[in-house]
Amino acid sequence: DYNLNLGERGYLDAPFRFFAEHQQTLKWVIYTLLILNFGYYFFDDWRAAQSTLLPGATFLQITGAYATTFDELGWFVIIFLLEVETYWIEDETELGPLYWLMQVVRVLCYVVVFHTLYAFIIAIIDLGNATILTDIGGLCALAGEDLSFTRNLLYELVDANNCANLSQGGDIYRFDGEPVVSDTAGYQLAMRHAWVDAIEIAGWLTVSLLITFVMVLQNKGIYDSAWIRGADRLQYVIYTIIAGTAFYWGFYGYYVYTWDILLWIGGFAVIDANLSEWRDELNEGHDAKVQSEVRSEPV
Repeated sequence: DYNLNLGERGYLDAPFRFFAEHQQTLKWVIYTLLILNFGYYFFDDWRAAQSTLLPGATFLQITGAYATTFDELGWFVIIFLLEVETYWIEDETELGPLYWLMQVVRVLCYVVVFHTLYAFIIAIIDLGNATILTDIGGLCALAGEDLSFTRNLLYELVDANNCANLSQGGDIYRFDGEPVVSDTAGYQLAMRHAWVDAIEIAGWLTVSLLITFVMVLQNKGIYDSAWIRGADRLQYVIYTIIAGTAFYWGFYGYYVYTWDILLWIGGFAVIDANLSEWRDELNEGHDAKVQSEVRSEPV
């Protein structure tokens, strides 16, 4: 069983103790809910793509429009591999060639995830290149041009019936490479959303790489190291930042995003609990070995 000495590891590990003690039940509940959320995100990407993709869009533009869908899929595989390696197998020799196939799949998934981060960075750059339409005289001048007005990730086709009510005033921005416009408030909000997207995915990448780093050390039999303690502390910082993005989306009405992020925090907490349990086993094995050597010494 997972035995956590709070006096040695600190009170911040208490949530991971709870996850570890109810690991199997929580694990499958969380994974099932994440799969359901995946369906929602695919629909959400498809809905937004109807407004943001131009006819004849390139492959990279299409994959960029479905960045969240590919990102979720990549993370599913990554967390599955982490689950297998931190809970279901004792060492890589049990799997033989399959272990190395898993590593290839892991690298491919990281390529997908890094593409998502790349897509979010490109979105920030494109927003920075938005054009201010100074000579049109208002949003209604764009009615009938097959342009969509966006605010807070919602899109509405600009026509003569709604143009007067969509804008809150200020400049009109035409987004670079998209048939999309917004006013000053909508543009600034889009920029903030884009930055939060990039910060969140960068945070998840950091957490995943930290877990992988600790897993490699423990595969080598290292269970008590300043590197491991430093990685654990850095994870707490990153989790706090990621949780902040969750509450950011809740503030703007995207409660499903808040829910999804908190679910993923739970999913990675289960993996971290696997590592902690594994660490305890290494520690117990080391103590047992020392005691056996002491007993075997001649008196």
